[in-house]
Amino acid sequence: MRPRIGWRAIVARAVTVRRARLVRWGMGFRETMVELAKLTSAQKWQQLHDKALAAMTEHPKEADLAAYVSHALRHLNRLEESWEWAVRATEIDPTNLFAINRVSLLGNLTGRFQEAWDVAMPVLDREPQNEHDLQNLATTIVNAIHAASKLQRIPEAVTLLTPVVERLGHTDLFFNTACMFSLAGDDRIWRYMAKALEAGKPKTSFADSDFDAQRGNPRFVALLARDWAAETAALERTFKKAREDLVPEDFIDREKLEPGEANMERHEELEAAIDANIDDVEAYAVYCDWLQGRGNPRGDFILASRRCEQARDEDERMLAYVDWAAKLRALGGTLLGPLVEWPHSYTRWQHGFVRALTFDTGYADPCNPGEILASVLALPAFRFLRSLSIGDVYAKEEMNYDSVVETLTKIELPHLRSLAIGPSDYQMSWTHLHAPELRHPKLESLVLGGGNITIDTLDFPRLRSFAIQTGGLGRKEFDAVCKADWPLLEDLEIWFGDPEYGADDYTGDELGPILAKRTLRRLALKNAEFTDGIVLALLQSRILPQLTELDLSMGTMTDDGANLILENAAHFGHLSLCLAWNAISEPTVGLLQRTLPNVDLGKQKSEPYVSVGE
Repeated sequence: MRPRIGWRAIVARAVTVRRARLVRWGMGFRETMVELAKLTSAQKWQQLHDKALAAMTEHPKEADLAAYVSHALRHLNRLEESWEWAVRATEIDPTNLFAINRVSLLGNLTGRFQEAWDVAMPVLDREPQNEHDLQNLATTIVNAIHAASKLQRIPEAVTLLTPVVERLGHTDLFFNTACMFSLAGDDRIWRYMAKALEAGKPKTSFADSDFDAQRGNPRFVALLARDWAAETAALERTFKKAREDLVPEDFIDREKLEPGEANMERHEELEAAIDANIDDVEAYAVYCDWLQGRGNPRGDFILASRRCEQARDEDERMLAYVDWAAKLRALGGTLLGPLVEWPHSYTRWQHGFVRALTFDTGYADPCNPGEILASVLALPAFRFLRSLSIGDVYAKEEMNYDSVVETLTKIELPHLRSLAIGPSDYQMSWTHLHAPELRHPKLESLVLGGGNITIDTLDFPRLRSFAIQTGGLGRKEFDAVCKADWPLLEDLEIWFGDPEYGADDYTGDELGPILAKRTLRRLALKNAEFTDGIVLALLQSRILPQLTELDLSMGTMTDDGANLILENAAHFGHLSLCLAWNAISEPTVGLLQRTLPNVDLGKQKSEPYVSVGE
């Protein structure tokens, strides 16, 4: 057995590693290294040993080869020989991270904990040059943590290794760092324990004795109780970056909802009590008790919803969200009826009932969307619906919303406050929305979208936000917007479009009734062929001081309109101003950016045209 090695001394007296290694190696050597890497991936340890050992006869001064021999011997359970070869590799090149990694590992495996600790110390400041370096350095730090626990040097390890762990951020470090903090009684254990579980560390790993002091801690119990795989899937499904951004619905995999017969049991008096105060949580609790007393699984579902709403921290939220989503998945068709068959439709829940529905059957599957929507809205879970958004529906040639609008004129939705109808993926210019008889007087937000829109009187006295999005706005529809009595309206959005697609010829002179609405705070006049005229009309009105946001995007603004804004910059400086997707020249874009700090110019078009097909 070799005597203990003074690693700092070895590094201090190391000779300079030759730089022209690739030239000296030649193609044959590089092919050998590739083959060794493949044998490692295939876990063919004896072949790896024989190949690396044979290569050593020709290249005795290559540390990587000696490290490969050590690596193979370790997996062949010849630990003392593996240690000898690891030491030999570091003697050849004391800076080789693969060799240092082998020494630190074999030091631990053979009880040479001091050597495992010492060999890691000189490389703590190393900056990895590639993924291979990063992996070797991370593993060396892991081995140093283990050695520190055996040497009773955990406080020293916390001081020296924590900055390295933070700097490297490698997933292989998370679990062992949690071990280190557990032994140190350091509260940073919870962050690294969560990181390790999030990265896929099995819960069984935390049976390690390093965590014995934490087993009775509620935070430890809560972290191990969480379904980290489900949380990861929710993040991937929603493209969210942080768990704190997740909501219960993110845990629903639409394709896994169980079909079933709709549960129509209900209590009209209890529903009437909720009608009287839709935000009264206790009224929902009473309904929950009644359903549970009847053995109705909807009662347990409402209770699971309440747990989501009452959760106090991230651990509780994640546990509650996973449980709630599991119940929803199992109930599936019991709660949602035919909606489970349409994966592009989404629900948002509150107190165990659907608060918001996005209804989308897609435009390719033959169906009667009006009938489907009617059967869905008749379900008890939709009794207190507040928001409804209707996207694509079946289109044989061109999409129309006739059957959907017919359903909405027949069914009562007493709590509906937000309604949006318009295509999501289908070509807008090929859609028809004939909606002269929409009657939901409590609406506060209404969005109508389509290539051809027909509307009549817009009798919505509580409306605060209205948008009509089209590539061809007719004069009748524009006049209906102008005449509408909306005493509370704060947000108005109008798309005008192209005369060839049904739009009237507008110049800007017609905007008087719109620009006289004193309650407006946001005004969007978009997709217009007369955007320069809109700017002139705005300057001749009194509306600008009351606005906080002005959107003239997707239009035909040229330098003429932009220069009008620049000449009157004092009137626009307080606004969040969007001029994206117009036809403003690059020099003028620069002037606008320098003059108006709150302007969004996005991309500009080479020619002034409107996007009727958006």
